[in-house]
Amino acid sequence: MSTMGNISNRTKSLLLKRYVQAILIVTVMTMVIVAPFLPRALALADVGNAGVFELDGNIVKDSSGTFPTDWGALFNSTGGRLALPSGGVDSGWTNDGPHSLRETTTFTTGSKDTLDIANSGWQCTGTNNLTPKDDILHAYSFAIRPATGNRAGHLLIYGAFERFANNGAGDLGYWLLADPTVSCSTSGATTSFTGAHTIGDLLVVGEFSTGGTVTTLSVIEWTGSGSCATPAGPNLCLLTTPGNADCSVALVTDNVCAKVNTASITTPWATQDKTSTANTLATAEFFEVGLDITNLLPGSQGCFTKFLFDTRTSPSTTATLKDYAEGGLVTCGSLSWTKFDNNSHLLGGATFQVCGPDVNTCVTVLDNSPPDADPVLGQFKLANLGPGTYSVTETVAPPGFTPDPNTKTATITSSNPDVVIPEAFVDPRPVLKLTEFGYTNTPSGTPTSGPVSGVTVYTVKVKNFGGVTTDLNGSLTVTVAGAGSGTFSCAGNNIVDCVLPVVTGSLAPLQETTFTLTLTYNNLADQAVVTASLSTLTYRTNGLARNVSGTPATIAFTIQAN
Repeated sequence: MSTMGNISNRTKSLLLKRYVQAILIVTVMTMVIVAPFLPRALALADVGNAGVFELDGNIVKDSSGTFPTDWGALFNSTGGRLALPSGGVDSGWTNDGPHSLRETTTFTTGSKDTLDIANSGWQCTGTNNLTPKDDILHAYSFAIRPATGNRAGHLLIYGAFERFANNGAGDLGYWLLADPTVSCSTSGATTSFTGAHTIGDLLVVGEFSTGGTVTTLSVIEWTGSGSCATPAGPNLCLLTTPGNADCSVALVTDNVCAKVNTASITTPWATQDKTSTANTLATAEFFEVGLDITNLLPGSQGCFTKFLFDTRTSPSTTATLKDYAEGGLVTCGSLSWTKFDNNSHLLGGATFQVCGPDVNTCVTVLDNSPPDADPVLGQFKLANLGPGTYSVTETVAPPGFTPDPNTKTATITSSNPDVVIPEAFVDPRPVLKLTEFGYTNTPSGTPTSGPVSGVTVYTVKVKNFGGVTTDLNGSLTVTVAGAGSGTFSCAGNNIVDCVLPVVTGSLAPLQETTFTLTLTYNNLADQAVVTASLSTLTYRTNGLARNVSGTPATIAFTIQAN
């Protein structure tokens, strides 16, 4: 029997080359066969390959990093919201089960997508006979503006719902609504919805098979009576109907795709479907969808406050609507505040700094300049803000005032998207008034006739009735006309030629300051006139000078020799 040891070196070399060639051929053929399946098998699908969310037909987060995320990382076991990942805008979860309870959130037969919500276009009612496959158990949504990836900076919205049974294809609608008042509450009687449609509301309609394949998916905009290139019924305009609706086969350029569970999945919260054990959903009982709002609504901020999932008889916009589940999802809100002076009047011209989760950390807001959306001086509004807590601080007051030192905060939520800070910012200012300007006149010795010699003491008092420390500038000048051969002189702080500086660098709120000038005169002529002139006193705050109330002022007396 031959062995490798009996083969010549040349023969060994040839055999080794053949072995290597055979291995290479097998490897290449294997890669050719398997390669088309590797990207889909190894990557987690997301709309536009954004890499943000696991649109994989289940709730559990499979990735080890922050992204892509999944529903199980956004909500806890009771549906409570967990901390949003970086770039997250808002999330919302709502319970519409269990099936065993009387249903109070179903549409009446006449409610249609083509009708406005207002004026009884949408109505809700109660029922005990909802078809199992149309009964929604839970629904949830998530909005994010990712900082990286294929859709960096875009507003991406994801939605999902669970249904009670899979004994039939699933037909659904997913509304994104701007009006925060859209709602309907009933104990069973037919009741009209509150709220109304807003131009730019989005509707996703779709259908999926009992095997878990998404067969139809369309995105439709509520345009009302506005223009539309491709009408989808009255008031509605078709934006896109991708040929590959299922995320497993969607194109990287698509702006919407959906996924349905193709096998049983578990839920982290209490759920009971028709056939499974607790907290388990059978095949085709879970639907999720992802949308690139920025690309679907170019030029729009994509401002929504609510989401609403519904079940229906078909993916048509004229289908009969069945069950619905509504929740909060705020992608845009607003923050408003007012600016008053110390007399409760609107005061224009201030500058503020606003810090929060949706203004690139902090933004400077100057009255009546972008991004201030309120045209009234002294009133401020920032629009298109995401949910979260914002702080507002006045940094520059209008001339003549000082900034309100208080920082005020407000929180935008799905239940309160348009927030008004109730307490106005009030800018204090100094208010100066002349409270005393007078004199005492004491003759020298004991007069035997009209006194022509004596001592006069002038007093000036100014008080700050305002709320801000300020300066004070002015002067008191004493002159004598017709003195004859008489003489006079003045004494006091910093007096030069009978001119007293009425000056202080700091006059605090409610502080009063006093200035005195002493005039001594001797043998003044009859009818000599002694005049004390207080100039217009001024004070300055933040670049604006004001006059002290009560100034200028003059005091004069005449010498009577007889």
